[in-house]
Amino acid sequence: PLWATLTEGQVTPLLALGAALVILALVSYGALAAAAGGALLAFKPHYLPAFLILLFAARRWRLFASAAAASLVFLLSPLAAGGVDGMVAMVHSAFRANDLVSVARSEAWIGMLAPVIPAGLASAVSVVIFGLGLAFLFAIALRRPAWPAFAVLAGLTAVLESPHALPHDLLILAGPAWLAFQLHRQGRMPSPVVPLLLLDAALLLDQRAVGVVLGPVVMTAMIVWG
Repeated sequence: PLWATLTEGQVTPLLALGAALVILALVSYGALAAAAGGALLAFKPHYLPAFLILLFAARRWRLFASAAAASLVFLLSPLAAGGVDGMVAMVHSAFRANDLVSVARSEAWIGMLAPVIPAGLASAVSVVIFGLGLAFLFAIALRRPAWPAFAVLAGLTAVLESPHALPHDLLILAGPAWLAFQLHRQGRMPSPVVPLLLLDAALLLDQRAVGVVLGPVVMTAMIVWG
């Protein structure tokens, strides 16, 4: 993911920093870090809800409000710059993403399903998956899970439920992966070394277009295994 980000000039490092700041806000850095994290995640807003649900799961209401408010200001910026037309253009661009980039290359669940669903239904199916993924996270968040482990789950689910997630987008997992190593050192989670190496191998194979997208298969297995 890092190599793809650097060679393609993507904004994904900002997303990874946003996810890390939300996690750090829970550790000790407070509302300012949460606000900065929410604003950065709003660069690709389909990754934002999972990390807001993380703050909800931890019942850190001030952090949740800070992140939500900052992301809302960022998301509404086209309204200030270009009026209603600018806002409509941003929403239209977001919904056309699956027309611009083949979902068959996506490292999300929609990428796994792309070979078996009609091309015209890809966007609709991806929205349904997105909604179900958020519902899954929210249902777990209601049970007040331990937030470090839930952060790992939220990071993986944020990618898997995404309407489109190319290899460079997986850089957003840097924060959750760091947490997984910390949890392993505390004896609360198996070592993430082998799963992460398998994920990197799957991404390399996906670049060779082997016929099935392996990244989401490995990430789904990581959720079940963890």
